Amino acid sequence: MEYYAKSPNAQGNQPTVKEHLQRVAEFAQMYGEPLKLGEVTKMIGQLHDFGKYTQAFQDVLKGIRTGVDHAMGGACFAEACYKGRPSSHPIAEAINGHHDGLVAYDEIKGELYAVADPKKTVHGNAGKAPAIAAKEQLLTANTAFRKDFPDFKPPKLPKPPEGELESMLYTRMLFSCLVDADYTASHWTMTAHIFRMRRITVLTRGLY
Repeated sequence: MEYYAKSPNAQGNQPTVKEHLQRVAEFAQMYGEPLKLGEVTKMIGQLHDFGKYTQAFQDVLKGIRTGVDHAMGGACFAEACYKGRPSSHPIAEAINGHHDGLVAYDEIKGELYAVADPKKTVHGNAGKAPAIAAKEQLLTANTAFRKDFPDFKPPKLPKPPEGELESMLYTRMLFSCLVDADYTASHWTMTAHIFRMRRITVLTRGLY
């Protein structure tokens, strides 16, 4: 199955989840390097749309479903990668909040772990249905992600600041790198065809 990240643009180009994650990871790493967080922000960019490796989100793109939250799925996967270690909490917060805004880890922890508990119901962000609401869906998404990124290995995370203010700023820096990268990559996808056509026009001007 081919997993797409977005609807087709005006020219009919539709990026896959793999293509979008690669692009966002590159931009996020670039934005994180001056903060000496390049490897961390690259990983966040690579995981942020993990929840799009689902039938639920693909149905949204087909126009047969609405109100699906894919962001929490990425946070859930990050939580699983790091087994809930405290150093990964800002990662989960940044990924989970990249569309609906930052929410404290303690407020989303229950939802992240409810995915693995068949007796619990998972609630997505902003009242939406989660794209990943059960362990089987998480495993299916993991298989698709690993197929696209067979060499993926979560980097070692730095110890987050202990002070309340410093901790908040750290999370917001990660969040900002991700959101800016996501916007840049999405805008690039929508306009790349136009830039290519303009370049071809310039290069061929005067040939005919």
